[in-house]
Amino acid sequence: MSTSFSFFSKPKSSKPAGSGTTVAVRTVVKRVPPPTAAQGPAEGRIKVVASDATPASSVSSGSKRKLEVPEVPREVKKLRTSASPGVESASRASSAIPSARSSVPLTESSLAPGPSRSLSPLTSASSRLTPDDALPVARSCWSEEDGRPGPGFTSSEDIVRRVMKGYVAFFKNPDDPEDKSFQPHPTRYPVAELEYPNTFAAEKFILLEPRDKDHYNPVVDLQQTLHTIIEQYLTPEQQSLFGTLPDDSIRRTVDSDSDSEGESPPRKGVILGSPHSAVSTPSSHKSDASSSSLSSLTSISSTSSVFSTLSSVSSLTSISDLEHLAEAHSHGLPHVNYLRLFRRAIYNHDGPLFLRVMNAINALLRALKYPQLPADAFEPVPGNALRDAVRSWPRTEIPHPVILRIMDETYQRAVGPGANQLNVYKPASSEIYGELLPSFVTNLIKDTSLSADHLFLDLGSGVGNVVLQASLTTGCRSYGIELNSTPAKLARDQLEQFRIRCRMWGLAMGEVELEEGSMLTSQRTDELIRQADVILVNNKAFEETLNDALRLKFLDLKESVIVVSLRPFKPPTRKVNDRNMGDPGGIFNVTERTYPRDSVSWTDNAGVYYLHRVDRRQLQTYEREGSTTRSTRSSRSRR
Repeated sequence: MSTSFSFFSKPKSSKPAGSGTTVAVRTVVKRVPPPTAAQGPAEGRIKVVASDATPASSVSSGSKRKLEVPEVPREVKKLRTSASPGVESASRASSAIPSARSSVPLTESSLAPGPSRSLSPLTSASSRLTPDDALPVARSCWSEEDGRPGPGFTSSEDIVRRVMKGYVAFFKNPDDPEDKSFQPHPTRYPVAELEYPNTFAAEKFILLEPRDKDHYNPVVDLQQTLHTIIEQYLTPEQQSLFGTLPDDSIRRTVDSDSDSEGESPPRKGVILGSPHSAVSTPSSHKSDASSSSLSSLTSISSTSSVFSTLSSVSSLTSISDLEHLAEAHSHGLPHVNYLRLFRRAIYNHDGPLFLRVMNAINALLRALKYPQLPADAFEPVPGNALRDAVRSWPRTEIPHPVILRIMDETYQRAVGPGANQLNVYKPASSEIYGELLPSFVTNLIKDTSLSADHLFLDLGSGVGNVVLQASLTTGCRSYGIELNSTPAKLARDQLEQFRIRCRMWGLAMGEVELEEGSMLTSQRTDELIRQADVILVNNKAFEETLNDALRLKFLDLKESVIVVSLRPFKPPTRKVNDRNMGDPGGIFNVTERTYPRDSVSWTDNAGVYYLHRVDRRQLQTYEREGSTTRSTRSSRSRR
């Protein structure tokens, strides 16, 4: 029986010069100076105390691929055997093909683990495979705006508060069994705030766990986001202020996080400002000293000392305070591993410790985000170190874990509440729903080199996962069309939340356009299909009449466009001959590819997909050869 909170349940030619020719080549390199780091408003350079929450709005906001069959017969178009003037050469670099994501959670999912997985509080919710490397995309991926969420922002707090009856206490007060402050309550619920990379960006999380272990878990969500920020936005020296990240910060369980676990020694250089300015402090730390200080947490006296240190860190107000803290550490003050205490608080369900650690971590993040204004008004104003970090990423690539984290955050908040509505469709029809998971999309983007100057179309875009992943990963312009009103509305909601979250992370995405309507009758689709570089059609369950109608539309494609599908629009081994000369699929060169396990929502098994590249030269060649043959036969018959 479905409940109001069941939406959290789970339902990826140049020619060489001749010998007598001298060719002189001059290469001119035009260097474009990088834009200066965006400076936040002067009033943003404020002193902050961990007890003061950064304002963040918590206003609430409100997939099937529906397959269309043409109601009116289309006029049959004649095959175009020559490229139109101005079309791209067939030798153009291939474009990439993203595709839709399933309601099955991402690798970095905040859904709780299923029965077949470990139920440790830190266990990842998904075993979906994703590539480890960041995608080779060079573009300006940073946002020039601040991260203020603004109206319409849906936070983790919002979605849990709506279904509070579906949640139970996760934390407790080990020193006071009568403490009810960590219990569910309509208004006085336990909550923690987390600072995001961009200026004025923060989010609140209700510290409860779902009754159903497959539902959204805000504590796991907070942990995954925190680890991603520290791992991807901070330099190693900045990371050392927070402590030690686990070997696998997302999928590792806390069971191995014992006091005997090896600790890495603190680093000598502590970078407190931008990634390019360091404050060096002498280091007297040793790994054994760090381990011993953490091991001593089992004693009451040591715990009191740690709480005292946490309180002192929580009162940080500026970068200079961080410098003093680093200097104090180097002269013998115990170095507290905040991330390890964070994991321990979760593992032991220790609410007071968790809140103290979060206060200290947020104070460190705020000190990096809001550096103190210089005494000399003519000195350059230091920037937000986390926001500036985006510009220092190699070739300005967005790390893959960041992309997955933003997608998962958005999906759980925008699509999750309406996920049950996506399971209503007509059986045995083109409306049967299935999605391609992020790993599938990632590999296609890599294989086909989708880039910022391309136009990507998703015909049957569902809730919009694919166009969002493509636009953030590559910066490309994306368009999706969906016939069914329910997923189309969820897609619009998700796009709004995705834009907000990209700003909160200090990132810029490509332009995205969504339409509710039929891919066969939409004038906008007809207009863009002539400009597209990459088209995705998840036609696994399409009826043949719909595939035939799409073949006719594809006659308008320009040369070298790539169409990706789960069923081929032309058999890969078919050669052009007299019998199939009029087949619309004859414009394609087709390659069959294999996707690995855990790449689609409807099966865990591996499978195949097809890359269709428009190449009309094969038709031109056959037509010339056929014309010559027919002319020869005609001459012989007249003799």
